[in-house]
Amino acid sequence: MKLIILGLFILIIIDLITGIRKSLHQKEISFNPFKSYLFRQTWKKSYEYGMGIIVLFVFEMFILGLTPVTIMDKTFTITELGILIPSAIEVWSIFENLEAVSG
Repeated sequence: MKLIILGLFILIIIDLITGIRKSLHQKEISFNPFKSYLFRQTWKKSYEYGMGIIVLFVFEMFILGLTPVTIMDKTFTITELGILIPSAIEVWSIFENLEAVSG
């Protein structure tokens, strides 16, 4: 579980970096970290993802009990599967940012 959360954190950081690059490319301005709204957006996004993961964890532990799900011969918890959704969103966002910069 720790590894999948670390993976999500890394994706959020990469999305932040590519988002800053996209913003600079579109506005053709220099980077000013103290006035960047991207940091506020990243903080808000991380908070929302974290709350969602906590809700899934509590739901799984206290209501469903540990119910492993097997997909492609690998066993996942519902919380781990829930982390895949924000991870997929981050991957999509990273590719959108890269596409905006590269053309």
